[in-house]
Amino acid sequence: MLMGAHAFAQQGVIVGRVVVEKHVARHIGRHIDLVSLGPGSGWLRLITSDGLSPIISFDSVTKKQIRAFNRFALSLDYPFRTELDGSELFIRHNRNRMVSHRFIIDPKATRKLNLNMHRDPLPLIMKKTKSGKIRLFAARPEAPGDGRQVLRRPSDYRQAGFRLIQKGFAALSDTPDLDTSFVLKNVTIRIVGSRGKFNKEAASHGDGVLGYATADNEITVLGKQVGESIVVNQAVLGHELNHLLNFANLNVANPDDLDGMGL
Repeated sequence: MLMGAHAFAQQGVIVGRVVVEKHVARHIGRHIDLVSLGPGSGWLRLITSDGLSPIISFDSVTKKQIRAFNRFALSLDYPFRTELDGSELFIRHNRNRMVSHRFIIDPKATRKLNLNMHRDPLPLIMKKTKSGKIRLFAARPEAPGDGRQVLRRPSDYRQAGFRLIQKGFAALSDTPDLDTSFVLKNVTIRIVGSRGKFNKEAASHGDGVLGYATADNEITVLGKQVGESIVVNQAVLGHELNHLLNFANLNVANPDDLDGMGL
């Protein structure tokens, strides 16, 4: 028997049967805590990281409980809702769910937002937390040109470059038995502020040369003075050190030949 709205709101309804749509079943135990011990016995609530959730008790379900549960599920962007039809409680797939507009602004993102109000695009990204809420974060780049995040600081480019280089290295087959050592004696590393200080041969190649190494165990790379510290391009320094290893032992690949090797 379908009760009137007033009786439903005031007295509550005893749930005789719980019906779960198949698209919602996969959420049981992961997002939904459902316990049904028989007519009028059991409960329904959402599983959250803080343990807070509206509870629908099957011994007396009210319209207020249904509304609170559905609002909370929507705030977490969960794709389901509850409905009561007579004594049957349905947990349905919410095909028309809306993305939650309850944002939590990360303090770093707030500062970025203030600094970049008139820039396009803003270096901000949205992520869903474990509790299901949407947070707005200051962007941390994964890779230049990936279309998702904006690179702003020198460290952003450096970190993205390291990740890309490591991805290329990780794609090679593992050789766990490799274990060898190289001793480089009397290595000299010269750091200069302009290509004008390069030797004539390196300088003749123009802007394409970022550093060079010689068979005399000498490396020259560009550097910059930042406050009291000298900063070098770590990828260039590693490339030139790779040359010294190649000079010492031809079993170490010449870094200039990696393209031709398909590496």
